[in-house]
Amino acid sequence: MSEKEAFYWWLTGFVEAEGSFVIGVHQPKNRKSPKIRAMIQMASHGRDLPLLRYIQKETGIGRVYTYNDGMASLYVSKKDDIKRLIKIFDAYPFRSTRVRKNFELFKEGFEILLRRDKRKFETDEEGKNLPKLTMDEIRRLEEIRNNMNLYCGKKSGSAATARYHDSILDLF
Repeated sequence: MSEKEAFYWWLTGFVEAEGSFVIGVHQPKNRKSPKIRAMIQMASHGRDLPLLRYIQKETGIGRVYTYNDGMASLYVSKKDDIKRLIKIFDAYPFRSTRVRKNFELFKEGFEILLRRDKRKFETDEEGKNLPKLTMDEIRRLEEIRNNMNLYCGKKSGSAATARYHDSILDLF
């Protein structure tokens, strides 16, 4: 096994333990429509900050943040960076059923957002802008978001975790 392959397997395990796949929906006060973004987050205690910087250096992606509570995170939200991680995780798959399922839902949501971005400048026969997302796509994104982190029909994590993930949207 090459050094790069070993790193990718290690990264898959790290994300399996410390990562989150997020389809974030945020309603800014000054906009009619919500902002919907995809993001992969890796969070750890601040003492593990060198690991997050190592991942960032080896992959060339993401931004590292530190917090007053002693936590640190690596956020990946740029489309090309997410595409790169998806390729890695497809080639070096997760072992956990729960994480694999979340990853598959995340990929589906990300694909919807990529289609939305391709449509930004498309118009109909009358020259009117096409909707960025169809109602079916919006409904599916809501389903994906609501079904992420489900395992055996039960929500995993606590209310505090849910509030934390919702607060991530403030970064948008």
